Amino acid sequence: MVKLLICIPSIGRPYDFAKKMMPWVEETGIDWKIFVEPHEYIYYKQVCGIKNVIRLPKDEMKLGYCCNYYSKYAMDNGYGLLWRIDDDTNQFTSKWVGNGKGGHTKQVIEYMLKEVLPDFEKYDKLGAVRFLHARYSIYEAIGKNRKYTHVDDELFNSRIVRPKIENLLDEKITTGEDACLSVLLKDAGYYILTYGRVGINSAVNKNAGGFNMMDRAGMTKETHKYITERFPKIELRKNNTWFGLDLNVFAYLNKKSLPINAKLEDYLL
Repeated sequence: MVKLLICIPSIGRPYDFAKKMMPWVEETGIDWKIFVEPHEYIYYKQVCGIKNVIRLPKDEMKLGYCCNYYSKYAMDNGYGLLWRIDDDTNQFTSKWVGNGKGGHTKQVIEYMLKEVLPDFEKYDKLGAVRFLHARYSIYEAIGKNRKYTHVDDELFNSRIVRPKIENLLDEKITTGEDACLSVLLKDAGYYILTYGRVGINSAVNKNAGGFNMMDRAGMTKETHKYITERFPKIELRKNNTWFGLDLNVFAYLNKKSLPINAKLEDYLL
């Protein structure tokens, strides 16, 4: 089975991470690293231990730089896949494991990986798998009960991805890296699948620290200016996040809802 590394970019949350997230990450038994800026390294090392804390070479380089760095780290250390997880992810839940209730993250992840990892080995053009938020995973379980719900939906939040694809991100993509990666991935000839049997439980836009400390709206405008040099149809759009702005990349995606019992070879080859 292909080697998997959990990669967690983090800033301003050493104590929250150590308290709320690190316990379940360690419980999974999967190799993991948290990537932090030099000026915060001492704080993360104190609460997380030195083994799993990776100090980035430079401060204040923002998200694309970190993604590029940890993807290269994964490739250099022999990992065929990386699992990017946000540093405010509380747990994963599933209607199939634990009946949608919390406290079963290890079992939920084991179930998911048994279903997902073989598909990366079977389908060379599968570039990334993304996940639903918890409530939508429950809706899917009650409704169509699909393993994968969509092909080529925009990446968002947590994703399992081939490191060479994540490495397409660079330091000029300061935020909105999931939207940008969706387009870069497609441009490279790969596909995105949305896994329907696991839900992410995180405190999106509700907690302090992290990239919430930065000028996200300004960074989105900077990223838009940069990425549209190559993909001019990407638009700025207003949203209901606290910073009110993100990137609309759907001009470059061909999102499709998958039927029940879809044959992936009909969509990925």
